[in-house]
Amino acid sequence: MPKLSSKVIHIADKTTSIRLAEAEWDALELICERENIKKTSLLNLINDYKDKDMGLTCSVRLFSLIYLHHWLLGKQQPNYGISKVKPQSPIFDAIKGII
Repeated sequence: MPKLSSKVIHIADKTTSIRLAEAEWDALELICERENIKKTSLLNLINDYKDKDMGLTCSVRLFSLIYLHHWLLGKQQPNYGISKVKPQSPIFDAIKGII
């Protein structure tokens, strides 16, 4: 059984926690490195665009799954970095998948 770990995060001027498996945290870190975006910024984007009836933890899991699926299938554009994020960025493709 995978070990879950909670991390305290700051989202939308609030402090909360997310509980993910270590592999899920690793996937989130990989995405942040690849997109040259801070984890807090990415989590805020996910929170801002997620379905309001869906929790943040579930949205993060779905975002990561969709992003990695697109990457694996070669459906993503090259890395953009936070200063160059455009609506066609893989980040937004994945976010569209959770809303």
